[in-house]
Amino acid sequence: HIQKHQGELLKEMGDGTLASFHSALEAVQFAIDLLADIAEHEKYKVRIGIHLGEVISAGGDIFGDGVNIASRIYASAEPNTICISAEVYNNVKNKLDINVEPLNDVILKNINQKVELYLIRVNG
Repeated sequence: HIQKHQGELLKEMGDGTLASFHSALEAVQFAIDLLADIAEHEKYKVRIGIHLGEVISAGGDIFGDGVNIASRIYASAEPNTICISAEVYNNVKNKLDINVEPLNDVILKNINQKVELYLIRVNG
């Protein structure tokens, strides 16, 4: 799914992964397709967080505010949903037929500002 949507797997972290996409639209479409495909397998509980931000690559690792925020957003997702930042939502809201639930400004661990988030539910 990642390659199909012009993405790149950047890092595996325990049972999670970090991927980068050429556009917010491709990232959200990847997440929708992935959740739709696994919907029939009730044993999987997947949370996806998507943010649009700068990523710095150095010394074989990646970091930066974009990575930090993205790694925290998924925790606001319910099992088998996608949680996206306002930056992502503003880039895809007129391009995809999705229903979103706005979440109140959320305080993310180790992030110094409230973040506006949206929840996307996918039916298989």
